[in-house]
Amino acid sequence: MKIAHRMYLMVLPAVLGVLVVAALAYWGQYAHAVPELVLVIAAVAVVGTAILAWSNARYVAQRIERLAGAPVVAGPAPSLRGVASAVAPGHVAAAPDELDAIAAVVHRLSDAVEVAESDRAAREHAFENRAHDYATMLSVVSENAAKQLEEVRLPLHILLDNHFGDPQ
Repeated sequence: MKIAHRMYLMVLPAVLGVLVVAALAYWGQYAHAVPELVLVIAAVAVVGTAILAWSNARYVAQRIERLAGAPVVAGPAPSLRGVASAVAPGHVAAAPDELDAIAAVVHRLSDAVEVAESDRAAREHAFENRAHDYATMLSVVSENAAKQLEEVRLPLHILLDNHFGDPQ
């Protein structure tokens, strides 16, 4: 049964209540007597609709509460059939309804968020490793360049201090 149908059934007590009040208003006048059959039907209708409204409201509340507090489970997203089989005890689930579709989307999105967070953590770790490698490589290159400059500096110093040829 679809959620919309369940919610419409929750309105049924109000409709029956209006009809009962109208019947009691008509037969409750001074000259009219209320037939016992109307009172019995009114009592049965009120009790029946109260039970129906309570059952439907409890079912919808449990389903919404389960959606709101559903734990994030790793693994593939559940199918609509798998979600439909997890209805509250005492209720028969013939086919998946709107809440089953919402639950499937919630589980799929939860799984996607978990995968995205693990990918982000892996990328951050890779970026940190790459930055460390670049820092190490830059350090080695700068030390090597400093050594090569030092090797070139001494011969240049010797060439600049000594004057070759005729001084004129």
